[in-house]
Amino acid sequence: MRDACKFVNLKFEELSNKYPFELSGGQMQRLMIARIFMLKPKLLIADEPTSMIDACSRTTILDMLLKLRDEVDMTIVFITHDIGLAYYISDTVYIMEHGVIVEQGTADEAILHPKSDYTKRLLGDVPKIYEPWDFTKTG
Repeated sequence: MRDACKFVNLKFEELSNKYPFELSGGQMQRLMIARIFMLKPKLLIADEPTSMIDACSRTTILDMLLKLRDEVDMTIVFITHDIGLAYYISDTVYIMEHGVIVEQGTADEAILHPKSDYTKRLLGDVPKIYEPWDFTKTG
């Protein structure tokens, strides 16, 4: 457990005498990853694993999952509604509409060059950020 806590940047000594309700959301998420580190599964199904944490913690958690994936040669099925997050974390993307796969391929193929009308609509709903002084772009 000490090695697992170290892997996720937590100090075992600071956590061993606490109840779950005394931990932050980020600490609880990292402890879940520590548990995964100890089990070293070949397959991890992660359903919205970062939905309840702030943006800074989200990046840390994602980086830890990717590091763990590479260290133990694990496959992660990452279920999310965040298409940008799917692009960031995925090698292969499957996009579903009403339980049916409508788009699949590498992250670049499925998200940067979509074929499905549904995927195109999803991407059209993603807010676009432009530099405030650049008035030549619209979107």
